[in-house]
Amino acid sequence: MVKSLAYGACLLSLVFLATSCAGLRSIDLRDAHIVDVRTPQEFSHGSATHAINIPLGELRQRLHELRDKKYIVVFCHTGIRSTLAASVLRKNGFRHIINAGTWQRADKQIRLNNTIQ
Repeated sequence: MVKSLAYGACLLSLVFLATSCAGLRSIDLRDAHIVDVRTPQEFSHGSATHAINIPLGELRQRLHELRDKKYIVVFCHTGIRSTLAASVLRKNGFRHIINAGTWQRADKQIRLNNTIQ
């Protein structure tokens, strides 16, 4: 049962990621928080352009930091933590969330979106 739930969540994440990356290319990133939800140690080894680090475990306590911009772009190492982060954000009233999946995918899409340099 647990394996089938995890498999279903992974499939849902993949579908969500495909549509979210397209959305990332079309928004004005000047009005977006770009949030890496990995640990500070992971973040220190590299992250997406213009990203801030709010680890998934701290997200609920730091929601106030994200209220001043329209969009929130979340990503992590594999897309699992970013999916969980997107869920936390939705449950707390955020509506314009883009789950970019991995930090490498996020970085590529941010670089293709030329609204910030």
